[in-house]
Amino acid sequence: MEKKLNSGKESIISLTKITLILSLLFITGSFFSGCTDVKEKSDLINSGISYESDEREILYQVSAIDILLAGGYDGFVSVGELKKHGDCGIGTVDMLDGELIATGGEFYQIKISGDVVHLSDSDLIPFAAVTYFDDDYSFYFEKTDNINELEESLSEIIPSKTQFYAIKSEGFFSYVKTRSVPKQEKPYPRLSEVVKNQSIFEFENINGSIIGLWSPSFTSGLNVYKLHIHFISDDKKSGGHVLDLKFENNSVSLDETGEYYIKLPESTLGGELKNPDDGQNLSYELAIVEK
Repeated sequence: MEKKLNSGKESIISLTKITLILSLLFITGSFFSGCTDVKEKSDLINSGISYESDEREILYQVSAIDILLAGGYDGFVSVGELKKHGDCGIGTVDMLDGELIATGGEFYQIKISGDVVHLSDSDLIPFAAVTYFDDDYSFYFEKTDNINELEESLSEIIPSKTQFYAIKSEGFFSYVKTRSVPKQEKPYPRLSEVVKNQSIFEFENINGSIIGLWSPSFTSGLNVYKLHIHFISDDKKSGGHVLDLKFENNSVSLDETGEYYIKLPESTLGGELKNPDDGQNLSYELAIVEK
């Protein structure tokens, strides 16, 4: 009886050991399977492909506005790469050589002279934000007298305070005031110094497109908070960063974008670029740059 009892205990212990081993194997297998999934997701993200995401619903950004403000003007992403992530957007060109606007899948540079150049796929970009534009919302504006009025109106009607919105308005504009900036040489000055030598352009009664971005408040430092728009004329001969505008009977379309991908430059890019978080009041500098 004692032997049988011991045998029973041994059987129970052996069974318990087997169960424990199988459980551990299952857990270990699940863990490494999970690690594999994570690695696969990571590989997809690192390759620039979104995981389980609709590419049209991603805002793809190159660098951050605070890096640009601090002098990060070296291009490190090609126009050809940007085209893989969007057909409309805004930004600037290598060495801060003017303003960038993308519409209909084509990318244009507005130089300090005011000339508009069609960018090639090999041109490099230091800062930009692009997406595939879908007309998610459209608002009719009977009359807008200036850019501040447009920003205030959009602030009231923007559906969500936590989303990015690509902005597009095509049509007739009674007045548009734009600027462009000159190409820089190293050591790069801060952007607030560069705009002291900007060119100003004013257009009246012109047909064209406004393309831009509305960024939520918590992204300050990554992009321009609230409204940031560029302009290009229908004949592709005029444009720039919009400082002011006036229009009547126009619609403004919004593309709500809930996903955000940002590609940052190497720390060595920008030559004399210092740490953007170097005690400088970048919010104050951005206000200077945007006016």
